[in-house]
Amino acid sequence: MTKEKAIELAAFFAEFEQKMIKKNRFKIAHFSNKQMIKCCHVYLEMKGVKA
Repeated sequence: MTKEKAIELAAFFAEFEQKMIKKNRFKIAHFSNKQMIKCCHVYLEMKGVKA
C-alpha cells in the first residue's frame, strides 16, 4: 500500500463513519473508525514515525 492510498482510505473511512453516525448505524460507524485508524497506522509506519 502506498502512502497516498493509505491517506485516501483513511479519509474515506472517516467520511463514511460520519455518514453512518448521522444514520444512527453505530456498529458500522465503529467498524469504519477502526479501519480509518488501521490505515493511519500503516501510513505512519511507512513514513517512519515510531509509535
